[in-house]
Amino acid sequence: MTMKRKTTGFYGEDIAARALEKRGYRLLVKNYCIRGGEIDLIMTKGKELIFVEVKARRNDCFGTPLESITPQKKNRMVRAAKVFLCGKEGQDYDVRFFAVAVYLDENDNVEKTEICEDILI
Repeated sequence: MTMKRKTTGFYGEDIAARALEKRGYRLLVKNYCIRGGEIDLIMTKGKELIFVEVKARRNDCFGTPLESITPQKKNRMVRAAKVFLCGKEGQDYDVRFFAVAVYLDENDNVEKTEICEDILI
């Protein structure tokens, strides 16, 4: 992955976290990684624990950000979420999976942020 793509990804994650925080969610973990899986953001709100995939794009040449979340990516998110939850026995959470699409212009200004709840349904 190129440095520009990594930087865009981290920038998109910051924007997504702020957008969710404005809706009352609180950031727990950023860039949670296990072997074979990764979650960009883990947020909480009350009894909800939200695992978030963030996609930032400057254009739709390769499809929209949300279209780029493949079934394989969703499976890797679930795998990572299960590992994360193993350390949370005894805590009662309603688990949800979100995706956040961040649309940027060529100068990296945010054009639009789209939050898609419950992407596994």
